[in-house]
Amino acid sequence: MLWHQHVIGELVSLRQALQQQQKSLSREGVRELLARKAGSFQVLAPMSPEEVERWFGGRPLAAVDGSVNVLGGPFPRVLEFFQALGKTSTGRRVAAARVFTPLLPEALAELESLAAKEGLPQELALIALRSRRLSALELEVGCRLVEEEAPRLLLFDGGFMRYARHAPREWAAFCRLALERGVIAAGVIEEVESFGLAKICGVFAPAVYDRDLLLGVLEPGECLFVPPELKVKGESLYTVFARLSCHPQPVAVDFLQEQAAFAPQVMRYLYTITPSGGRGIPLFLDLVDAEVRLGKRDVELLADTYLGQLLREIFFTPQRERRDF
Repeated sequence: MLWHQHVIGELVSLRQALQQQQKSLSREGVRELLARKAGSFQVLAPMSPEEVERWFGGRPLAAVDGSVNVLGGPFPRVLEFFQALGKTSTGRRVAAARVFTPLLPEALAELESLAAKEGLPQELALIALRSRRLSALELEVGCRLVEEEAPRLLLFDGGFMRYARHAPREWAAFCRLALERGVIAAGVIEEVESFGLAKICGVFAPAVYDRDLLLGVLEPGECLFVPPELKVKGESLYTVFARLSCHPQPVAVDFLQEQAAFAPQVMRYLYTITPSGGRGIPLFLDLVDAEVRLGKRDVELLADTYLGQLLREIFFTPQRERRDF
């Protein structure tokens, strides 16, 4: 493949700009800036088995994750598969699943209503509705776990802002239930895309997320605890940044503001159950993620088996999949 010389020149300029930006964020300078403006660094000590048993008090650990897969081609010939799974450390499983396609009249009506309300084309409204459906399904499973199992700690794969944004009614109901039942909720964020720390520290480079600011700054097993009054993510959430393994990229953990006092114990426990050689995600959460995830072949097999190959071919096989090369 031939690349035009102008494209190569632009890539070289981009590399130089990004390298210059990285140079301005020295590790020592960032640590000093964060310690002065954004919180305190603390090294985590793993919990002993006795401490874990005492802290959980006979209640289980639980985790929730969800997945969405899309089959088909151009709008509206799209079939979406949603699945959410909750598991506890005692082996209990709670699952929920949905399918959605704009080809059904009631689904199209829901999509058209959202498109009109938000002023979006139907294709973009479908993406927004996808986020809403997955968030609501995960919260449905989370509420069932709280009601039926009352875990000491309930982990979610991802932060809490998406629930507040995409499924506010379901999120409010979950928060009330978790607080009533004394269940600590924590959302583990692998790809930290917030700007809160960068804003607090006055780092306004457009490409600098909190993830970039903290990359390589934290030591393995080290956390940055931000004072709750700084409100990195608004009034209702409290967030801790951490490096739970040897991998240099940080993770973030969201808590309900009312449960911020539990953050130090939760972070110690998460450090205890995170493989040191991994990417910094607690093992139990990774196990749920691996089980809930559907692959392309999985959804194709489901569609062929329960729709039939003819209907799948007519409605959900895009022309590009028929290419010879």
